[in-house]
Amino acid sequence: MQRRELLQGALILLGGTLAESCTRAVEVPIADRTIKTRALTTGQQGIAHRCADLIIPDTDTPGALAAGVGDFIDYVVASWYQADERASFIRGLDALEAESVRRFSASFTKLEASHQVQLLEELSAVAERDAESSWDQGGAEMFLQIKELTVTGFYTSELGSTVEREYVPMPGRYDGFFKFNVVGKLWAR
Repeated sequence: MQRRELLQGALILLGGTLAESCTRAVEVPIADRTIKTRALTTGQQGIAHRCADLIIPDTDTPGALAAGVGDFIDYVVASWYQADERASFIRGLDALEAESVRRFSASFTKLEASHQVQLLEELSAVAERDAESSWDQGGAEMFLQIKELTVTGFYTSELGSTVEREYVPMPGRYDGFFKFNVVGKLWAR
């Protein structure tokens, strides 16, 4: 399976659009993904990784962090994001941290999972409606970026493309009445 084919599958999952920086990053082989300069502090990295873990958690299959999404986020932000994208992403992580401290008197990574999910659901609602709220738009924009990075990183990883999806090297005949529940997975080419 070629990485470009995996990217096409991720595009379908994301509704057909990916940021250019994310697209270019996926085309780089995993072995060649080196970070020359870190873009995120340890605290910001922890927040980003926890968000990815909440977006695709471990269930009966491995989650985002097990698939290496944390490393993918670090790589894309440091190596492929333009300066304005990187600054927006960092502002959003800092806004999430500030809101966490303001509301719960604790760092985002130290909160109970229910409070973390509550904050992310609010960010998601703000991002979807583009509505005014106590969140600045940087937080909502960061959440859209982190969802994109998480889904793309997961479904272009070996785990995401083999455990979550069913690989069919040659699909065979067309069956318009095929029962999806027989396979229970998305198809990958």
